[in-house]
Amino acid sequence: MLRSGIVGFVLIVTLGVGLFFSPAGAYAADEQNSTYEGKNGLAIAGFDVVAYARTGKAIPGQARYRSRYRGSVYAFDSLRNQQAFAADPKRYLPAYGGYCAYGVRLGRKSPVDPSIFDVVDGKVHLFLNQATKFAWEEDRKSNKKIADNNWSKMIGNR
Repeated sequence: MLRSGIVGFVLIVTLGVGLFFSPAGAYAADEQNSTYEGKNGLAIAGFDVVAYARTGKAIPGQARYRSRYRGSVYAFDSLRNQQAFAADPKRYLPAYGGYCAYGVRLGRKSPVDPSIFDVVDGKVHLFLNQATKFAWEEDRKSNKKIADNNWSKMIGNR
C-alpha cells in the first residue's frame, strides 16, 4: 500500500510539472490529427516511429529521411523505415498522438520522453518518464481502456 501511495505522489508531481512546464515539446494539430512534437518541431521529437516496431528500440531519425503526414513531419533512421511509414502510416503512429499514455489515461495531453515506451497490441505507447510507465504497467489493460475512452473524447472536442 505504501508503494502505491509513493507512486501516486510521484505521478502527481511529475505529471503536474509536465503539464505546466513542457520544455520537451509542443502540440501540433490539424483537423484530422493531434500529434506530440518536440522542441525541434518534429513529430515524436524526431524519433523514428517505425523503429519502435521493427527493432524494439527508440532511435532518433535522420534529417535526410523525413515525411509529412497530417500536418506533422516525421523523421526516420533509414530509407527503408521512411518507405514503410509511407506505405502504411497508421500502422506505425504511436497511440494517443504520441502523448504520454498515462497522461491521456488521466485526461491530459502530456509531453513525452520518446526513449520511454511500451508496445501494447502492436501499438507504441510513449511516456513522460519511468514513473508514468511504471504506473501504466501496474494495470495495462484497465489503463488502456480508460485512455482509449479519454482519447476519443479529447480528439472529438478540439
